[in-house]
Amino acid sequence: MKISSRSRHAVTVMLELALQERETETPVIDLARKYGISQSSMEQLFAKLRHCGLVTGRRGRRGGYKLAESATKISLADIIGAVDSTREQMDQQSGAPAEVVWKKLSDRLYLYLEEMTLAELMESAQLDKTTSIESPIIADGMDPALGIQATESSLPLNHS
Repeated sequence: MKISSRSRHAVTVMLELALQERETETPVIDLARKYGISQSSMEQLFAKLRHCGLVTGRRGRRGGYKLAESATKISLADIIGAVDSTREQMDQQSGAPAEVVWKKLSDRLYLYLEEMTLAELMESAQLDKTTSIESPIIADGMDPALGIQATESSLPLNHS
C-alpha cells in the first residue's frame, strides 16, 4: 500500500471540512490557496470524493463542498480509497517471498485506516493545536497507534 500525495491532500482537505463544521459549502479555490494545490488538481480530488459520496457540492459563485456525512461515519480508508488504490489493488502480490511480509504490514495499516474515523482525527487535531493540519496523520514523525517512527521514505508500502 502506498499513501500518495493525493491521499494526504484528500485526508487534509476532508479534515479541514470537518473542522470547519460549516452549514455552507467551502469554496475549492479557498482550499487550493490554503494548501498550495492548483485549483484544477483540487477539483479533480473533490470529483473523486463526490463520486464516492464523501462530499456534496454546489456549483456557482457561492459553490463549494462540504462533508456528505458525519465525520464519525467517514474512515481514512474511505477517503484514501476514493482517490487512490482500492483494497483489491493493494492485495495483488507478485509471489515473491518478501511479499508475505509486505502484505501483512499492508493489512495492518489498512485495518488501522478502516478503524480511524475523520472524527477521531479531528479530535486529535483539536487536542494538539500546535500540530499543523497539513500533516494530520504523522505530526511529529511518530504514530502512537502504530508504534512506529514514520518518515516520508517509510510511508510507501507498495505491492506493485
